[in-house]
Amino acid sequence: MKFNMLVPIVLGTVVAIAAPQEPVSHYKRGRALREKGDSDGALAEFRQALRLDPSSADAHCELGFVLYDKSRSVTDEDCSA
Repeated sequence: MKFNMLVPIVLGTVVAIAAPQEPVSHYKRGRALREKGDSDGALAEFRQALRLDPSSADAHCELGFVLYDKSRSVTDEDCSA
């Protein structure tokens, strides 16, 4: 019984150690999502990278590219009411 209670604690600790909140990880996921065409997912990843490292020029640049691409996809028809 005690063993069953320890397993989630140990597994939770392993997961926390294996998936640190590092800006580079979010930046790389953002790049991969952008290449797949998932601009919303990419935006979220680049923004998280910038929360963790506001000085990341690469993340700022990629965020700008995604925002630019999204602005180009809006047509006049999308803007008319």
